[in-house]
Amino acid sequence: MDNDLNNPGIDGTSTLSFMEAGNPGGSPIILVHGWGADHRYFEPQIDALAEHRLIIPDLEGFGSSPAPSEYSISLQAEKVYKLACSLGIKNAVVLGHSMGGMIAQEIALSYPDLVRGLILTDTSPGMKDFPFSRFIMALSPFLYLTTPGLRESLALRWAISYRNSKGAAGGMISEYARTACPRVLVRYVRAMRQWSSLSRLEKIRVPTLIIHGELDRAIPLKHSGTIKDRILISKLVIIPDSGHTPHLENPEAFNRVVKDFLERLTW
Repeated sequence: MDNDLNNPGIDGTSTLSFMEAGNPGGSPIILVHGWGADHRYFEPQIDALAEHRLIIPDLEGFGSSPAPSEYSISLQAEKVYKLACSLGIKNAVVLGHSMGGMIAQEIALSYPDLVRGLILTDTSPGMKDFPFSRFIMALSPFLYLTTPGLRESLALRWAISYRNSKGAAGGMISEYARTACPRVLVRYVRAMRQWSSLSRLEKIRVPTLIIHGELDRAIPLKHSGTIKDRILISKLVIIPDSGHTPHLENPEAFNRVVKDFLERLTW
């Protein structure tokens, strides 16, 4: 299948641009990128998951998707759900990274019939529920309303491990930091600060794979541990030699873990 970006508004119900890749007849996986990124975030996963039908949207305000009418995790969950419906997808695995993992949780909670399985990587059940993360989130709007160069330096410090900052993963993170709209970044930070799934996680009943980079400084491992403790059917895997973006920093290990999880699901 062509990996071209599809235009938003496929049938009037979704405003998200998206890329479709893989096998059109395969079991669907919806991949939801993190804060400041776009559909290219999952390029290292496309070939590894090619037997599946891959739907990779640009969240509103990122990539080719227009800015949202309001900035909230629940609204983006609704937009991704509507995109799935517009594509005739009734059952899918939803994979989300960081902010995308929060959106993936919200999809599983608000639209449980859509979700066959859940993959949450380097994400949180609610930044406001952890004092250190709450402090960092309160500070970050001031930091990101700065120069592109400073944003890039901050991104390379927090979004990737130092040992991987000079490679392809570091190059992608640098590009996102330089080109993202600061106002969009700040408004999504506020959305993340207001959102929480902590009191609702027990309602997630689908098999859930939780992945966390060994060296993640942006979201501590405690966040993933809390998710693991509250979702009944869940497994936590630590990806070595990677920070906040294991799917970019150590894609071989990440893809292997994801494929093993998918093989164990009964479609």
